[in-house]
Amino acid sequence: MKFAFIHAEKAGFSVAALCRTLGVTRQGYYASLKRTPSQRLARDAELQRQVRATFLESGKRYGSPRVHQQLRREGWQGQQTRGGASDALPGAERS
Repeated sequence: MKFAFIHAEKAGFSVAALCRTLGVTRQGYYASLKRTPSQRLARDAELQRQVRATFLESGKRYGSPRVHQQLRREGWQGQQTRGGASDALPGAERS
């Protein structure tokens, strides 16, 4: 999460200053750029894509319970709240 923030803010601040403020090393930040995404992140990204597609196919009428039910019918396993997949729905905001 810290590395993503550094990546997003590096246009306005130096990487060294951001790393120092967040308590991470510059080497760690640059190493994170070279890493491939974990299997879990790749699966979560695919799940988010499927959630969004199911929501849009429903004409934006399905809420998270119906999207979850549809995904289960299509063979997806797991918890409804896994990885914040419902955040892929437009208007889904955390408070």
